[in-house]
Amino acid sequence: MLLPISAAAKGVLWTILFGLAKTCQYGGLTILGVEGYNRLKSWLKGKKATGSGTGRTIRKAEPSDMASIMQVMEAARGIMRSSGNLHQWSDGYPSEAVILGDMERSGGYVVEDARSIVAYFAFLPSPEPTYAKIYEGEWLDDVEPYHVVHRIASFPQARHVFSDIMDFCSSVDRNIRIDTHRDNHIMQHVIAKYGFTYCGIIYLLNGDERLAFQRVLEKDVLSGVSANIKEQRTDRNETDR
Repeated sequence: MLLPISAAAKGVLWTILFGLAKTCQYGGLTILGVEGYNRLKSWLKGKKATGSGTGRTIRKAEPSDMASIMQVMEAARGIMRSSGNLHQWSDGYPSEAVILGDMERSGGYVVEDARSIVAYFAFLPSPEPTYAKIYEGEWLDDVEPYHVVHRIASFPQARHVFSDIMDFCSSVDRNIRIDTHRDNHIMQHVIAKYGFTYCGIIYLLNGDERLAFQRVLEKDVLSGVSANIKEQRTDRNETDR
């Protein structure tokens, strides 16, 4: 049973609580700085969303997911063709063997929405053999280890998947590389929008050309938090490699 509280008392309590909230906010700004505070706030918001049991989640892909993943790949191939990208992902690529290879390296991930798989991507640690040489440019950083993102694919209705994937990947590694087909204008757009820098041209093992990009975030106060959530964090239409 709640005790009756007058309107005046409610006003006083609200003022006190508001003041405490602002004190915590400004204290956080003082300790972390504006950028650090905003990143912490974004991370906490993501944790709240992923802990709710609804919405999108990101998890390691399993062999039992293969049928759903291949449906996503076929949908992604359709997006490419309808947007004028006629040559990427031809001849049955990526095959089940390629996806299983991602899983064997613990780098295959699925994005689920309401417990249904809506997207797939590979997130693999360096070195990436095809990145050993880059032409007509250079990497932003060619010294530190990095992760590479390959094979991003989603259903057409799964909006903003690229941002969800990159938010997840950035919580694991601040140094990320990605490449895409010259005709994949959708992917080029979202890569640039997310803050990646065009670095030059790389060639796949079969000789096909790809445009290469890299993003290197500055070390920040959340590096320790990001390391702790590598295996725990889950999150919430773009296609590639």
